[in-house]
Amino acid sequence: DNKGEFLIVGCHDNSRVTIIPTGTITLPIDAQDMNSSTITLTAGQNHSLVLHSLQTLLIFAPFIDLTASKILSNQPLTILSGHEASQVPFGFYDADPIITQALPTIQWGKQFLLSPHSGRSGQNYRIIASMDNTVIIRKCGSNSMVSSTLHAEQWSEFYTNGTIYCSVVSNNPIYVAQLGVSTNYNGGTIGDPSINTVAPMEQYLNSVQYTTFTATSHYYSVVMPNDEYYNGNLIFDGSLQTISGWYTIYYSDGSIAGYGYSASTTGSHTITHPNANGKLFVSVYGWTIYGGYSYAAGMSLNPQA
Repeated sequence: DNKGEFLIVGCHDNSRVTIIPTGTITLPIDAQDMNSSTITLTAGQNHSLVLHSLQTLLIFAPFIDLTASKILSNQPLTILSGHEASQVPFGFYDADPIITQALPTIQWGKQFLLSPHSGRSGQNYRIIASMDNTVIIRKCGSNSMVSSTLHAEQWSEFYTNGTIYCSVVSNNPIYVAQLGVSTNYNGGTIGDPSINTVAPMEQYLNSVQYTTFTATSHYYSVVMPNDEYYNGNLIFDGSLQTISGWYTIYYSDGSIAGYGYSASTTGSHTITHPNANGKLFVSVYGWTIYGGYSYAAGMSLNPQA
């Protein structure tokens, strides 16, 4: 009876919120009335209510995956999405709660570089489309190119092993999340489910800061686009470092999309692109026996056309 769930946080008074779930949920008719009656929605149905600044509404349901549920509002909201006890893939032990802050569709992108979780035997990626006829092309390592088409509010997922970097390109904006797998998946002995948003290239930053948390082992992964600013170096805590062991990430046509690098780490650090105009993306994660965490170290939140 573990629950799929998402939390809606109001940022402004009188926010008119419309919820369209991808599975059956129950919610209050009037979020401003503590004694409100409830309404049950099935997939595709909708209900609107009002939230004020700093009010929250937790939507959940057992035995369900609410991926690609749609939330509309006349004012900005914060959305936290996840699961009470997720197995990744389903049926592999053990289960852990997972949660990430979801980006609004105006901040989604069309190009992604995917870095694997070091110290794990694999990872899962989920892709959500917001528009019909969204064509998604991915190239992972030396594997053949894979093309798929999603329509609005549809999603797909795929798995890779523990060493493969990927590029993902789409003709319409998409959302990509990376999930850590359960301990026993693919012969693993450490770690458990986690989730982090993967920034599109359009939202990369020049510099990020991060902090590791309680775990047995910690890592960071950095990806950079293949552009005129890439030179194989990183600035780590203010010190210029030449990095060996960059992994080349390819597009489906064989051209170079970018470069990826991973290393163990602990504590608090700053990673900066060596060129003031260069951009990068860093994910941070850590594993212990039947436990783990992962998060995006930072990303821009610029609206995209």
